Amino acid sequence: MIWIRAVSSWECGARFPDLLTAKKIAQILEVSVDELLSGEELKRSIEKDPVLSAPVSNMIQTILYAVASAAYLLMLVFSLYSFYPAQALKGTPAGEITAVNVITAIGYLINLCALAAGLVFSAQNSLSPAKTAAVMCTNYIVSSLTFLAVLIDMTIKQNGHMGLSGWLDLFIPVLSAVCILVFFSRRGEKLSPVIIYVTAAVSFIEIAQGFIISLRNMTDLGFAVTSVHLLGKAGLVILLVYQAYTLDRKRKLL
Repeated sequence: MIWIRAVSSWECGARFPDLLTAKKIAQILEVSVDELLSGEELKRSIEKDPVLSAPVSNMIQTILYAVASAAYLLMLVFSLYSFYPAQALKGTPAGEITAVNVITAIGYLINLCALAAGLVFSAQNSLSPAKTAAVMCTNYIVSSLTFLAVLIDMTIKQNGHMGLSGWLDLFIPVLSAVCILVFFSRRGEKLSPVIIYVTAAVSFIEIAQGFIISLRNMTDLGFAVTSVHLLGKAGLVILLVYQAYTLDRKRKLL
């Protein structure tokens, strides 16, 4: 079937690689040789098939989603635990449950649900580029919404001032989410993965800042929990870079 199609296409003037080269390209793209020679069918396949479909890479992806899910579950439990202050703090401002506390907990829950979905899709080897974008941009969107809630609360209570760095904390995650959504969509097939690499670099800077702040200001328990959370985020950023690299390589070989 492959030889008949290849010879027929060659007679019509189309240029195809020899069978050995085609097999190597098909292995890189993780598709069959027959799909490789079909052209447009392969292009549609790349946008619908899993980004990481090779057994080893998919297994690593599944493990990273599992670790990140566990990290956000830990943060959610720790956040809910803070709703029950120590006896000495009850009746004081430090012991009150604020809107920011509730929104933060909801944010952890949303992230946990998104990562759990990514874990299930990855385990089923069905994490397409569109699903990947939805899972990986959730954290950035939630970060922006949580920060916006803090800003609104601060404005209502008139107990703070938002500087330039604060506004960057609001808009950078939004921009990062847009970059992820566009790159992993069909419209992003001509975009360079550099936009994802830059997003990852900024994320690593924020993670490093989070480590430093938690080390200086938190108790041993708080630092341990936050460290697990930040390590989970770092794993996701590394995974995002590899997903973008793999998808870009597949698109360029078409």
